[in-house]
Amino acid sequence: MAGEAIFGPFFGMVLLTFLVWVYMYVRRLSYVKAHRVEAQQLTTAVRRDEIIPEEVSYPAYNLRNLFELPVLFYAVCLYLYVAQQVDAIYVGAAWIFLAFRVVHSVIHCTTNVVMARFTVYMCSALVLWFIVLRAAAGYLLQLRRLLLDSATSVSAAFGATKERCRRFRRCEYAVPVTGR
Repeated sequence: MAGEAIFGPFFGMVLLTFLVWVYMYVRRLSYVKAHRVEAQQLTTAVRRDEIIPEEVSYPAYNLRNLFELPVLFYAVCLYLYVAQQVDAIYVGAAWIFLAFRVVHSVIHCTTNVVMARFTVYMCSALVLWFIVLRAAAGYLLQLRRLLLDSATSVSAAFGATKERCRRFRRCEYAVPVTGR
């Protein structure tokens, strides 16, 4: 599988973040315009939260959430691509993670039913941790192989040196003395 396949769900997450960001401003600006709120009244988060109802701020809460676990998703996707470890399992899991995150964002930005949102969030988190732990295990196995190969090379080089020393001590390398 081509490593670039991991960028489908990667950019899907970027697109989701962009859409939630746009939706957040549509909801906020619509409320501000409809209720004739002066911009100067929204100078701090505390003042904004006093004026704008919580349900109008749901997309803002979700946008904040999209900069939590998904950041780890972006990092592991980039690692998998750079390390050339992308396979069908990673790509499938990444698409599943994106699907759960889309459902989570829809719930969070609209009805915000906490138990439904939490269940979907937990499913997405478990998929992400599967990806991360599998990548970490793959890295550790690769590191172990590298260390074992290095140890074998060092051992072989040391063994050859020991053999040369034995031969030298037995004068196998001594220049034969010829009679004059």
